[in-house]
Amino acid sequence: MTNDEIKRVFCEKIKENYLSFYRDWTSITPEELIEDAAFVQATKVVFNYYKDGCADVDAMRYLIGFENPLEILRDGIVCDMDGDVNSIVHSRWELCDRRDADEIYEKDIRYFTDSGSGGSPGSRKA
Repeated sequence: MTNDEIKRVFCEKIKENYLSFYRDWTSITPEELIEDAAFVQATKVVFNYYKDGCADVDAMRYLIGFENPLEILRDGIVCDMDGDVNSIVHSRWELCDRRDADEIYEKDIRYFTDSGSGGSPGSRKA
């Protein structure tokens, strides 16, 4: 995939993920929404930061390999709720460097590449 294709897919997924979360928020009770307020806020902050992509193409390439990259990015900062841009960027860097999401989150086999493969199409895994 070209860098432009990676960015397009990343932005589409982030927007689809946000709309899915939004639909969920509108279907729960006010009490549940209050209980989930930290996750709602973190999701909105991360969505607004990444909805147009980011400069790190390798990070976007890695993250499109999952069904819900917005959830992964959100979960990375939910404990650090200051909303600081440096925290958001550091969280993405740490996530992509350690690749912890590989074992925890659902993969999108259309885009997921094995970290040791160099990204070749034949190296995709579920």
